[in-house]
Amino acid sequence: MGGGFADHIESFGGYVGSSGHKGANSALREADVVLALGVSNRGAAFDLFGAGRQVIDVNIDIEVLSHRRASLAVHATCEDFLTDLLHRVQTDRGSHHPLAATHATWWESAATRSTLRGALRPSYVVRELSKASEEHEDVGFAGDVGINTLWLMRYHRGHGQTLWTRNFATMGFALPAAVERARETGKPSIAITGDGGMAMAMAGLRPAPAADVPVLCAVLDNSGLAAIRYEQEILGWPEFESGFSNPDFGAVGRSHGWRGTTVRTAGDLHAAVEAFFSQPTPTVLNIVCSKDEPPMPAMSPRPTQVAAASVAWVRQGRKGLRSAGHALKGLTER
Repeated sequence: MGGGFADHIESFGGYVGSSGHKGANSALREADVVLALGVSNRGAAFDLFGAGRQVIDVNIDIEVLSHRRASLAVHATCEDFLTDLLHRVQTDRGSHHPLAATHATWWESAATRSTLRGALRPSYVVRELSKASEEHEDVGFAGDVGINTLWLMRYHRGHGQTLWTRNFATMGFALPAAVERARETGKPSIAITGDGGMAMAMAGLRPAPAADVPVLCAVLDNSGLAAIRYEQEILGWPEFESGFSNPDFGAVGRSHGWRGTTVRTAGDLHAAVEAFFSQPTPTVLNIVCSKDEPPMPAMSPRPTQVAAASVAWVRQGRKGLRSAGHALKGLTER
């Protein structure tokens, strides 16, 4: 996902990248001029730009600039460049790009269905946590690594106080990051982590923070490494050994002095979140989620990826057909 904290801007049209929003990616490909501010060489950010577009590439790293072909390369800090640019151009703050309206419409209906095959959708869980946080001041989120990253970046609105490790793939980051933010600031902090990341970070539950440290650890428990499962399928291989059995993370939390709850329904989720904000004390939520909600990228898949995934689905038999059905349906929900 690219982009800084822009959710508060009325003309904001969404984030770009695989964990971003479809409309924003489409607009980026169709733009006449693209202004790239501090974009790194990691990932495939420049692949998002439309062919033949004019690209103004601003970066403080001269080596990064030297490895890219832009219409105009500017060696400067983003702050200096934008400060100078805004002194030289006129802006019409009363006009809004239609993309902003499209994004607002998408947001109203995004992740509103709570279950898939009887289990909570992780996208719905994050959306509900985001909505609950909007009713309170200075709530921060910490993201882990895995499919939970996509759920957080796409379905939480307001990333000005979101902590995550970007491209460093540091599983187990969210829990200690949220604990330290809550301890240092006294402000409510919510860790969004998968069961794999939580397994790596459980040592961080002990010693338990003081009772007045407002930290909530939301474990999206889908009984496996979903990122690995979908990576296997998109490479043409049947899913192999990406699933596992988990302990009750809520009970693990209680054994270390946290308030721990297992969540299985939307009602359970709302009650647990309300309890946390009513009495913000260290809390672990073991949220049992669907393992079948597909993490559809915000960009259209390449033909080679579709072909490889189709082979994987066929090789998996009935299980693959179910996965294919969820993926095809997910294309309309990005």
